[in-house]
Amino acid sequence: MAQSGKIQAITGLVTARTQEGQVRELHVGDIVYDNEIIATSTGASVSIIQEDGQIITLAESDQILLDESVNGTIAPTDAVIQEVAELQAAIVQAVENNTDIDDLLDDPAAGGLIDSYDFRSGYHEGDTTKGDVGTYLLDPDNNRNTQEYEQFVGDLVDKAGNISEPASDSAIMGDTTPTSAPTVLISEDTNNDGTIAHSEIDGTVGVKITAPADAVIDDILR
Repeated sequence: MAQSGKIQAITGLVTARTQEGQVRELHVGDIVYDNEIIATSTGASVSIIQEDGQIITLAESDQILLDESVNGTIAPTDAVIQEVAELQAAIVQAVENNTDIDDLLDDPAAGGLIDSYDFRSGYHEGDTTKGDVGTYLLDPDNNRNTQEYEQFVGDLVDKAGNISEPASDSAIMGDTTPTSAPTVLISEDTNNDGTIAHSEIDGTVGVKITAPADAVIDDILR
């Protein structure tokens, strides 16, 4: 039975089953052979380095038949087989850091598996293949002073289905005329200029404030 490869890294329970139905548990360093079925259990993963230096990786609950499609010439579009230099370095790093290689196998940036490839198509899922594209020049100086607006008038409908009639209202302002100023009389201000000079002071200074006739309670007089 020809050798297909060797187990380079393994996590959890991984088995190899021959065409005759014999099953054996795999460990790091074990040899796997042509036409064996390699299977990973829940939470398990495995990396197999082939005779030509390429690596096959399996995540949990997966299996692969080591037949001529795997062991033959590797096409550049094969998404299952990974370059050994990238993935081997990543596996060694994961082992040194005591991390689970499952995350490594699921990470395409680390050389892990990618779900699918389609190298024959120029488009990928989610691409828009037809439609119109418009180009607009946004200039804040254009029509700066000529902006227009539209007025929208809507009807108010209540839960009973009643539609309001058009209506308008206005606000009535009260009297905003300021109250007249009060009259202030200083008895010692003989020339009535609003100030008391030193020469005008003679005894007690009397001040009389008279409210204007139009003043009401709570008015502020200035």
